[in-house]
Amino acid sequence: MEFRRLGDSDLEVSEISLGSWLTKDDPSYSRLVNWSWTYDSSVSAAAFVATDEKQQATQLLDQLAVLQFKDGSIDIAFNVATGEGAKTFRAGSVAWLGLAATSFDLHFGSDRYLDSSRRAANYLLGLQEANGLVRGGPKIKWFSTQHNLLAYTFLVRLSSELKGVDDKASDRYLEAAKRISEAIDSELLVTDGSGPHFIEGLNDSLQPLDVQAIGAMYLAGRGEGATANGVLDGARAHFALGPRSIRLSDKIATYNMTWAAPGPFNGYRPYYAKGSPEVICSRATPRCARRPPRRAATPARSISRPSSGARSPRKQPARRFSPTAPSQARATASNTTSGPPRPRPAGGSWPSQIPGSSQRRCPSQGSSPYGQMADTRRE
Repeated sequence: MEFRRLGDSDLEVSEISLGSWLTKDDPSYSRLVNWSWTYDSSVSAAAFVATDEKQQATQLLDQLAVLQFKDGSIDIAFNVATGEGAKTFRAGSVAWLGLAATSFDLHFGSDRYLDSSRRAANYLLGLQEANGLVRGGPKIKWFSTQHNLLAYTFLVRLSSELKGVDDKASDRYLEAAKRISEAIDSELLVTDGSGPHFIEGLNDSLQPLDVQAIGAMYLAGRGEGATANGVLDGARAHFALGPRSIRLSDKIATYNMTWAAPGPFNGYRPYYAKGSPEVICSRATPRCARRPPRRAATPARSISRPSSGARSPRKQPARRFSPTAPSQARATASNTTSGPPRPRPAGGSWPSQIPGSSQRRCPSQGSSPYGQMADTRRE
């Protein structure tokens, strides 16, 4: 995923936001136009479910189900003009598709997407290792916190959907979710002198803002409100940034000739680490601006942390942020699971062409000072 500083660099936008800024004179226009991301289409579908917009959710999920391979995988992005897939697969995109699909079925009392959900779940279980965590994708060795938070929530919801329909499968998915949860608590949730917080991944002590927000929802959904609030309190204390403004720039790395605004804008930086970009992260700031409900809207069969045998607090050494340092997040995988190109969905539309759908542009390594943070781990 590409991030860009607008103007001289006070506000950071991800590509879902960049799409609304992109004009034909933008140096990235020809490279980014027409690409739609599975992650964002799935998130949009889940949002439509939450707001009871069944038709919009159905339009997105019908086409995502067509784009999904039989083994449950799905490309992280598609060219909406040609139907070409990115030929890259990440557990996070699969988990989001499954989460949106099973949320639809549970909310509307349907089994319309049950097959798609089961394929997604089985694919994720194929990536689950002995430590309980789900790997980032095929031929990948790293483990993402965000991917596992999403996989946990999806599997618990699917287990709930299948209860009384296929109890054997329901129990299987719930057991997999329990293993993920135990590994998250023991390896990815850290409590030290700065309070509770989530790290980016296994043996990766970087602290991303969006993982704090999603992690707080995970904790709240399991009834651990005090810890959830501690994570958000820490994020507000350590990630806070402001005031900032938006400025014009004709430089390739910070291109913005659309508009400027003096602000002041206040929000949160994308990472808590030395050398992290001093910009407001537009993607995750809203998530940290509010506390989760006392018990968040997570699965009815959520798994609580056992009262005994709790792990000892883990301490991680501080990690210096470097946009160009080798990173697990920049790893890629070859397309080893796909078959021939899929036909264009019936009706001739792709997810980003549907009114109200979400579009994010195709990534490029090194297109901005921190574009190499293209966080495929999150997608």
